[in-house]
Amino acid sequence: MYSSVIVPAYPPGYVYVDPPSVVYREVPAPVYREVPRQEPVAKAPPEPIIYPRNGQNAQQIEADRQDCNRWATTQPSAMADSSVFNRATDACMDARGYTLR
Repeated sequence: MYSSVIVPAYPPGYVYVDPPSVVYREVPAPVYREVPRQEPVAKAPPEPIIYPRNGQNAQQIEADRQDCNRWATTQPSAMADSSVFNRATDACMDARGYTLR
């Protein structure tokens, strides 16, 4: 007499391991690739906090800030170098009675 042996069928990519209740899935080896180096991006400095020294109201502060930004753009190298623009804006605001931190 012949006896039957039942062998479970697993989907492709799976491996049968003894004991019979353990089945492992074959995982492909990781693929590594070289990532191009990226130059660090310079972060813009945070906006300064404007403190009025002469009791200016919010509308006056905004008007002075816009005027100083416009004036700063006329300074040499201000449009090419943000530090020049920021220094010019800070100087203008200081002259109009503000402290910037």
